[in-house]
Amino acid sequence: MCVIRPRRAAVVIDQLQARRDPWLPGYRARVLDGNHLSATEHRLEVLRGTWAAPLPGRILVVMDPELGLATDAFVTPDGHANERTLLDDVLQTVREKDLWIADRNFCTFEVFVPNR
Repeated sequence: MCVIRPRRAAVVIDQLQARRDPWLPGYRARVLDGNHLSATEHRLEVLRGTWAAPLPGRILVVMDPELGLATDAFVTPDGHANERTLLDDVLQTVREKDLWIADRNFCTFEVFVPNR
């Protein structure tokens, strides 16, 4: 699994004083969503004669609405992985006074009752 964090763009936005107004003052809003990575046009030679193709990897992206940037990306090469398999890595980035917005796929017992 690979984690990507584009910090230099955030520094530039702060220096330009170009942050947007917070969605909920006093809280750090984060929007979480996942998707499959784009498939490549180049297939392995052994798979060129079949309609079946391997799935590309999976990515979870965290967006900061104040910066207008994707601040974290969690990537796995396993195209069959469920988004929730990357959730443990995402939860390590959660801080006090965070407001996380995600779709229903992330509404699991483990998220709301950790360390059980």
